[in-house]
Amino acid sequence: MKKFIIKILLFFVPLGSIFSQGFLINEANNMQLINPSYNGFNFESKAGVIYNTISYDGIRNIDTKYAFAGYSLENLKFAIGVDFVSHNVKEFGYLENQLNLSYTYKIDVGRDLYFLPSIYLGIFNRKVDASNYIFEDQLVISEGVILPNSNDPSLTTPQTNNSFDAGIGAILYNETFLVGLSAKHINQAGISFDTEVNEQRDLSISIQGAYETEIDPYNRSSLPKNSYIFAYASITKIGDILKIYSSQELQFNSFRAGIHQKLTSLEDFSLVNFGLNLGIEAGNINFNTAYSFSVKNDIRYSPSILEISVQFNFEPWLSRNRADYKRLRTFNY
Repeated sequence: MKKFIIKILLFFVPLGSIFSQGFLINEANNMQLINPSYNGFNFESKAGVIYNTISYDGIRNIDTKYAFAGYSLENLKFAIGVDFVSHNVKEFGYLENQLNLSYTYKIDVGRDLYFLPSIYLGIFNRKVDASNYIFEDQLVISEGVILPNSNDPSLTTPQTNNSFDAGIGAILYNETFLVGLSAKHINQAGISFDTEVNEQRDLSISIQGAYETEIDPYNRSSLPKNSYIFAYASITKIGDILKIYSSQELQFNSFRAGIHQKLTSLEDFSLVNFGLNLGIEAGNINFNTAYSFSVKNDIRYSPSILEISVQFNFEPWLSRNRADYKRLRTFNY
């Protein structure tokens, strides 16, 4: 029966690989999940939470909760970060958790250019609640009845997997551009529920880039002062999965609005999502929301994604509202 449960999970695993390993649709605001070096970006101490829900068949959801915090020690030229992510599919009784601790060091390259190498170590856990499934001894075929209880020993045997995770990252940036490279799951730990099966976590390689420019540097239009265009893109390869993400946002003082696009490809499966990003900053608090829907897919159902996030920045100058909402900045150095 244990193998039967594992076979049931094969329905979920491809879906989980595509969505849960890159669930963020407002990635430009949360690069620390894809690249740990972002925890040391501009040496700003901050924390935040995200709630993300993916409706993958119009009825059932993959719910994700994410929390992070970063603390910078500018005098010692390093920052530490901690983040926790949890994916939950109630209908399958599936729960996946990971806790990471990262270290980022600052190197001043010169000419207002900075290099941030980093490393992270994590603890990874997956488990399945077998009580959500129907076992053979519950089926009375001749009567067309499903009994409420089962005596199958698999019901009380936890299906779980615990492993360590590790990765590295690097970011090179100034006040105009950013280039990042990261590698996750470099130890490729075993993740199978069955000890007889050698299933390893796929290595993830990602490259990121961002560019920011002021729309009206000479203040000749009616736009708010310090209005910017921020463009971001990333390419991520996780085993056989290829993901390409891009977003373009306008920043008008404390308000931002933009669009994003995401392509996911796995062998003969492909999915294209398009969505909207909205955000507003009030002092040290940054609110963001995003919605994404499928415009092309090779499966029966078109997933839709809703994401809400709140970030707290502990930099004292923000509480004095200097009205500088530029995303790529280095003045903390």
